[in-house]
Amino acid sequence: MGWKDRLLLVVAALAGGVVGGALLMGTMGHFGAGKTVADAVNARNFALIDPSGKRRAGLSISAHGLAAFDVYDNAGISRAQLGVLPDGTSIFGFSDKNSKPVAVMNVAANGDLAAFAFFNTNGTTRAEIAVKDGEPAFTLGDHNGNRLLRMEVRHDQPAVALYDGQGNWRSLLTLNSDGTPEFGFADQNAKPRAMLGLQPDGRATFLLSTDQGRASAMLSEMTDGSSTLELFDKDGAVANKLP
Repeated sequence: MGWKDRLLLVVAALAGGVVGGALLMGTMGHFGAGKTVADAVNARNFALIDPSGKRRAGLSISAHGLAAFDVYDNAGISRAQLGVLPDGTSIFGFSDKNSKPVAVMNVAANGDLAAFAFFNTNGTTRAEIAVKDGEPAFTLGDHNGNRLLRMEVRHDQPAVALYDGQGNWRSLLTLNSDGTPEFGFADQNAKPRAMLGLQPDGRATFLLSTDQGRASAMLSEMTDGSSTLELFDKDGAVANKLP
């Protein structure tokens, strides 16, 4: 599989897109005294050769319609690529000695998604920074591509989430619009089980929940500095309260 096919797979994963075009170069002008150039040069492939005859750069149109500019190393491997899909989606990538993408920048045709991703030698995404609909996010993954950490800002509220090997979130730190922080923990099924938070006046609250999402116990700090513990029954009603 060539780098162009690999990049098409990468773009499909990051943005959900795929490519085309034809090459039209040059305008009427002068090159040196009394010399003119052609009005246009039409081609599907154009190569630049080094003194030894090796191709070092090329302009081409792939079978999928990707209009691309490649820069090659001495072994003839494309190491840097700039491409544009038929719908306007743009790609800027860097590849290793085996033509596998190492870093790829992608901007969707309508501009609602821009992403910059880093891959390991197996083609698995290890890190990605993206802006979707104006909201930024940063993601880190394991060797199998499973998401482990995600930082994002949504509606001007930041959040940091940690995930297990199955892709379920297990801890979440958020900052609400009123400035109050919350730190939550989830079980193996991504159901919230515990939450620690501060109220706008600085008082702390610790909440425990069942696997059905119902509150089972809550420890709260009161306005006079004292604390209260509430225990709830299976219907969510207060069954006991201390003091």
